[in-house]
Amino acid sequence: MIIKPLFFLWLYFHLFLLKFRLITQQNLLVMNRIPASRSGIEAGILRNFRRDGVHLFVLAWALCALLVTVLWGMGELQRLRDEFESVAQRAHAMVARKLDQNESVLSSVDALMAASRPFEASELSTFARELLPHYPQLHSFIFFQSVPLAERPLFLRQMSGKFGATFYIRDFDVAGNRAWRPAAVRPQSLVISMLEPDRPEAGPMFGYDILGDAYFRPALSRALETGQRVASGAFELHEGGGRAYFLFQPLFEDREKAPGKLVGVVGLVVFCDRLLQAPALERLLPGLDLTLYQDGVLAPGAPLFQRLHTSSERDWWPVLRRLEARLPLSSVAQPFVLGVARDVRVTDLALLPWLWQQSLLLAFFVFAGLVHLQRMALRHERQQSDEAIFLQSERASVTLSAIHDGVIILRQDHAIELANPMALELMGMAAEEVVGRVCHEVFHLQAELAAELAEDPIRECFRTAQPVVLAERMQLTSARGQIRSVEGGVSPLFSREGG
Repeated sequence: MIIKPLFFLWLYFHLFLLKFRLITQQNLLVMNRIPASRSGIEAGILRNFRRDGVHLFVLAWALCALLVTVLWGMGELQRLRDEFESVAQRAHAMVARKLDQNESVLSSVDALMAASRPFEASELSTFARELLPHYPQLHSFIFFQSVPLAERPLFLRQMSGKFGATFYIRDFDVAGNRAWRPAAVRPQSLVISMLEPDRPEAGPMFGYDILGDAYFRPALSRALETGQRVASGAFELHEGGGRAYFLFQPLFEDREKAPGKLVGVVGLVVFCDRLLQAPALERLLPGLDLTLYQDGVLAPGAPLFQRLHTSSERDWWPVLRRLEARLPLSSVAQPFVLGVARDVRVTDLALLPWLWQQSLLLAFFVFAGLVHLQRMALRHERQQSDEAIFLQSERASVTLSAIHDGVIILRQDHAIELANPMALELMGMAAEEVVGRVCHEVFHLQAELAAELAEDPIRECFRTAQPVVLAERMQLTSARGQIRSVEGGVSPLFSREGG
């Protein structure tokens, strides 16, 4: 589940790097107008990539996408498991109901035997014809008549009168070469004397001695010893049509007398395939495999019957996981275990919610990345502006330091903000004695004749916000009493807003 998102993550990351590399290479070539080396370009890509923090966004997106995929995958797996368990329980209930129907049919035979004394095979045949159409899982209804050695000649005469002089008791090796052959004379035989529905292709079945077949003998012996219903192993039908199994029930003439005289054995031939047919379940959950295990055998190599789903286009997708469940059936006569399995493929996953989650996650990180890049661009522009201001200030400082005129910059509170070396020399003071102090505490400007100075030129400049030219014979008196004749002016400095 995680391989596909990781592949797209890897592809997106490398496409991003490729695009970034091409843009950076183009910008470098345009700016420098010279060929750029591959190593230099890649170093610039990685430097810009790290500087802008985009790699952190890509890494965060990858981790979040992986986390979302893992959580989504766990939720999907739980959903599919819950869905599978629900369908498995429904399949179990369906098979259990059919097994109960099989035993109910044989219970009806017991009731028929109790109502009719003596036993008549014709009544059993009529009963079977009326009953079989209601149970699709039942293939046929067979009566194996008990033929002791002493009654064998009489039985052969009766059956020859019905089927002709060619009738004989026969054996059939259902698990071997499956060929009809005359049966050996045995002290006890169980021979087919009634079969419903009586199809023409089933004619050779009449006269079949099931006690002579080693495959069915263990189940029959257990049924005769206990007097209970017993299921046989599965076998291929003689006339074709799939696999089936016998559900045997012995019939005794008088159950009140133990052990009672054996009349015969009723055998229901049950279709394994129809027992596991579940069209509604297959529509609800495609790809369902059903398996019957007999006698509680859970080994996958010993199934009674398997009904595998038909292959389709979805089977070309790789199997992500196989879900399996083993559910014992409660029937005593048919001690089966139902195995339900299903392959989970990519097409079973609800990919649309995952795509929506990934799209929203990607959109969030793209938006956050764009905001981050915009902030980085503004920061870069601010750094460039600060750098330009610094360079401009540095040039002004160098210029002020180099010129042979004294320059003093005052703040609005008349405190000295800057004084160049020549101004310090004129005042005869050091910079730490001057900067930050009010200018009138450091020096005074006054005309040579006091009457000529109507107003202090510094105050006049602050008041009028206009340049003021110093009067002739202007004297600068420092705080240390040094007096120097100066000329020049006082000019206002304006902010961007004009203040």
